[in-house]
Amino acid sequence: MVAFSDVLKHEEGLDSISTILSDTCRRADNIFSLIKKPEKRQIDNITIEKIIDNFENSWYHECAMLESIKSSNVFFAWKIIKMYYSIYCSLSAFVRCFGFSPPPKPQHYKPIKFFNTQILEHGVRIRYVWPLLRIHLRNDKIVPDFKAITSWDYGLKEHCPKIESALRDVKENRKIISLFDYFKYLREWYTYQYPKVMKTLYGESVKSRIDSSCENIVNILNTNFEYIAISMIGFEEIKKRLDYFVGSVETHLNFKPENIKIRFEIYSKNF
Repeated sequence: MVAFSDVLKHEEGLDSISTILSDTCRRADNIFSLIKKPEKRQIDNITIEKIIDNFENSWYHECAMLESIKSSNVFFAWKIIKMYYSIYCSLSAFVRCFGFSPPPKPQHYKPIKFFNTQILEHGVRIRYVWPLLRIHLRNDKIVPDFKAITSWDYGLKEHCPKIESALRDVKENRKIISLFDYFKYLREWYTYQYPKVMKTLYGESVKSRIDSSCENIVNILNTNFEYIAISMIGFEEIKKRLDYFVGSVETHLNFKPENIKIRFEIYSKNF
C-alpha cells in the first residue's frame, strides 16, 4: 500500500542528494578541481556523433523539466521522470566516452551497469565523477565512507543517512547499487506508484523542494558529464550542436535554456 509518507521520503532523499552535491561544489575553489580532467583521445566519428546525440536528448529533457517547473506544473511525477531522462541520456554520453557500446535494443540498465562496473570499480575512472557520485552500496556496504565526501557535520548527520536510505530502497540483487540505480528506481516508482497518492500532494515547501532538487541535480550532474566529454572529444563539435539546439528551442518552442547556456559559457573559459 503506497502512503504519502513514501512520497515525503523520496522528496527528502532527492533534497539530501541535491544539498550534498551543492555543498561540495560550493566549498571547492574551482568545481572542476573535484574531478580529474582526462586527456583528449582518439574517438571515432560515429561514436562522437552518438555522444553528441545523447547530450542533445539530455538537453531536451532538461528543458522539458525546467518548463514544467517554471510553469508551476502541478503534475509532479513528470518532473522527476524528466529529471531521470535528462540524467540518463547524459550518463549514456559519458559512458560512451569510455568504450560503452549499447545493445541494439535500448536497455536502461546497461549504461548504469557500465558506470557501476567500469567507473566505480576502476581506480582512475572513478575520479572523473563528482565525489558524491562515487558513493554506492557494494555488497550491502556504503563505499567510500561519507566522510571521504564531505566534512560538513550537519550534512553527515542529517543528509548522508537519507542518501544511504535512498540507495537501500533499490531492491536489486546486485553487487553495486549507485545513485543512478536510485534515479532509475525513482522513475519507475513515480511512473507506476505515484499517481495513487500524488494527486493529494500538498504543502508549498514540499513542492518547492522537489522543484529545486530536480533542477539542481540535473544541472550539476550534466555539468560533470559534459565537462568530461568536452575534455575527451573537444569543445567545438559539442558547442556547434548546442548552438543549433538553442536556436531551435528558442525559435520553435519559445523556451530559453538558460541553465545550459550558462554551463557552456563556463566551459568556454576552461577550454
